[in-house]
Amino acid sequence: MFGRTYSDLGSVVGQINGEDIRANQLERRGYDWENGYGTPSDGQDTNRDGQPVRKLTKDAKSIIIFWSRSGSTKLLASKIARETDADILEITLRNPYPANYRKTLSRANRERIQNDPPELEMQLPDLSQYDTIYLGYQTWAMTLSQPMKAFLLEYGGEFSNKEIAPLLSEGGYGSGDSTELIREFIARDGGKNKKVDWTFVGPENVLCAGITDKFNEAGQKIFGPNQRAAQLEGSKDYALRFMSEYNIPTARYETYASAETCIAGLKNFDYPVVIKEDGLAGGKGVTIAQNQDVAEETIREMFAGGQTAVVLEECLVGPEYSMFVVVSEDQFTILPMAQDHKRVGDGDKGPNSGGMGSYSPLPQLKKEDRQRMIDEIVKPTMNGLVQGNYHYCGILYIGLMMTENGPKVIEYNVRLGDPETQVVLPRIKNDFAEVIDAAVNHEKLPEIEENDSSILGVVVCSKGYPTHPAPNVKIGKLPHGTNTYIDYANVKGNLDNLIGDGGRLFMVISEADNLVQAQDNVYSYLSKLDLPDCFYRHDIGNRALRD
Repeated sequence: MFGRTYSDLGSVVGQINGEDIRANQLERRGYDWENGYGTPSDGQDTNRDGQPVRKLTKDAKSIIIFWSRSGSTKLLASKIARETDADILEITLRNPYPANYRKTLSRANRERIQNDPPELEMQLPDLSQYDTIYLGYQTWAMTLSQPMKAFLLEYGGEFSNKEIAPLLSEGGYGSGDSTELIREFIARDGGKNKKVDWTFVGPENVLCAGITDKFNEAGQKIFGPNQRAAQLEGSKDYALRFMSEYNIPTARYETYASAETCIAGLKNFDYPVVIKEDGLAGGKGVTIAQNQDVAEETIREMFAGGQTAVVLEECLVGPEYSMFVVVSEDQFTILPMAQDHKRVGDGDKGPNSGGMGSYSPLPQLKKEDRQRMIDEIVKPTMNGLVQGNYHYCGILYIGLMMTENGPKVIEYNVRLGDPETQVVLPRIKNDFAEVIDAAVNHEKLPEIEENDSSILGVVVCSKGYPTHPAPNVKIGKLPHGTNTYIDYANVKGNLDNLIGDGGRLFMVISEADNLVQAQDNVYSYLSKLDLPDCFYRHDIGNRALRD
C-alpha cells in the first residue's frame, strides 16, 4: 500500500482516498512526532537542515497537494492534515512511474520520462477557499518530481495570487529556499499545458521588454511584435529613422542627446515646435511649445526626468486620425478608423493626455483621403517591415495627420490604444479572434467588415490630470445608463463605492445609429453625475459633426 508492511501499525491517524494511515507507519520511517522536524506540534522553528519552516495552523484554511511513490509524503500529509484540519489532494496519474522511481535518473529512464510524460488523472478543486497551498515534493534532491511538474504545468497558472509553501517529504516543510524553487517553476512554466492557442499582448512596456521573443523561444504562439519591432513605439528617434529610411512621409525632425544641444537646435525650427520624449511616455511625453521660454523649460524638464534623448519636430497642421492595422509578416488588414482627442481641454487646449475621448466612424474623412493614407503610409510601412526583416505579427497603430501636402505619420504604436479601442472593436463585424488566429498562424488575413453603428466615448478624469491628478477621488456608485455603458480604468473599491486611483478613471460610451445620437446619449448621462473632483471634455465628436 505505502511501501513496507508492519505487523503492528498502531492507531489510525488519518485517511487518504479511503485508506487508513497509522501512526507506526510514520514512526518506522524515522519520524519522531514528539520531537519531529517541522511538524505542527514540535515547537521547532527550523527543519533538520536548519531552514526556517512555516507551520500549518487551524486558523488558516490550507490544502496539501502532493504526489508520492514511496508513500512518505502521503503519510506526512495525512498526519499534518489530521492535526490542522487541512484538506488533502493527491496527484494521481494515468501512467504511473515504476516502483524504483528514484532510479529514473538513469539515461534509459530519462528518455522514458521525455517520451512518455506523466498524464494527470485528477482535477483541481476550487482554490478560492484556501489561504495557503502546500505542495509536497522530494527534498533529497531539492527538485520537483516529474508528476509535480506535470501538475504545475497543467494548473500552475491558478496559483498566481495564492501563498505557496512546500511540504517536504523528509520531515519539515515551508523552507524559504524551497518556496523559491516552486515559485520559479510556476513563473516560468506554470499553466503551459493548458490548451492556450495564442496570447494577445496589450501593454507596450512588456512588448518593448521582449515578451514576444520569450514566447517564441518557448514555442508559444503570441500576437504582438518582437522586441526589435516594438522599438517603433519604444523610441521616437528609432521610428523616425525607420520612416526616413523607407520614405514614409512624416515631420522634419532632429534628435538630441543633451539639454544644451537640444536648446541650441531650437533655432532650426519655427514656432510652435513639437518636443517629444524619446522613450515610452504613455501618450503624454509630447509638448507643443508656442515660444522659446516654454520650449527651453520643457527640454530641461525632459532631460532632468531621465530622458536620454529628446526629439524636436516641425509642427504639422491638419486633422488627426487613428488607424489600426493587423499585421502578419507581409500581410495586413485595417480595422475601422477612429479619431482621438489628445489635448486635455475643450477646443484642443492644454497639455497632451493619454486620450480624452474618441469616436468612430469618421464621416468627415473622404474615401480618397483614406486611400491615400493606405498607399502613401501603410504600404511603405509594410514594405519597410518586410525589407527590414522585422517579422511583425501584431497590431500596428499609425497616428496620422492629413496635411495640405497629404497624409503624414505623427507616431507609431505597436498595440491597440486607449481610448480608440473602445470605439473600434465594437464596429468590427468579423469574429476578431478569428482575425488574430489567422495572423498568428500566418494564414490569409480576412478583410475587415465594418457595421453601420456609431460609437462615441468620453473619458472622465481626476482633477489635475495629466500633471498632478488628485488622489482617491470619490466616485461612489455610478447610475445605470439605458443607452450608455462604462469601461473602467483607474478605479478601486467596489461598484457601490468606487474611488479614483489615477488620472483617467473611466469612459462613458454609447452605441447609436449616428454620432449625433451617440454624443447626446453620453453627455446626457454625464450631466447627471455629481463628481466635483472630476472633469471631462465637452466637445468629443464635434469635429465630425462640424466638418
